[in-house]
Amino acid sequence: MPTLDMTGTSELITSGSRKSFWDEDFEHLAHGRAYNFSATDGAVLTGKTTTSAREDVLRYLHQAEATTLFLVDRMEALELNESVLTDNLEKAKKETMQLRYDAAELIKVRKTLRKKRPSWFL
Repeated sequence: MPTLDMTGTSELITSGSRKSFWDEDFEHLAHGRAYNFSATDGAVLTGKTTTSAREDVLRYLHQAEATTLFLVDRMEALELNESVLTDNLEKAKKETMQLRYDAAELIKVRKTLRKKRPSWFL
């Protein structure tokens, strides 16, 4: 029977080891029955016809798939945006370095001109 650890995470104890949802031998049915199905659920579902329950399952599967695809598209757009922003940041850093170099060169030229033509600077 599944138990909860101190963080509220479900765990199945089998031979003294904790199982993950990702483990092939995780007992999803036992976990679902222990945590995702109540007496109220049973009462509501008992009143449904097989056709109605099947359509509910198919509708929810479709909604889950559509939502998953939507979120994947959103994540891909965010990754692309992040890539563009990273490229822009790198370009801006290079431009900043070049501007600092140019400014330092202008300061040198100005100092040289001050020495050669002090009358130009009042």
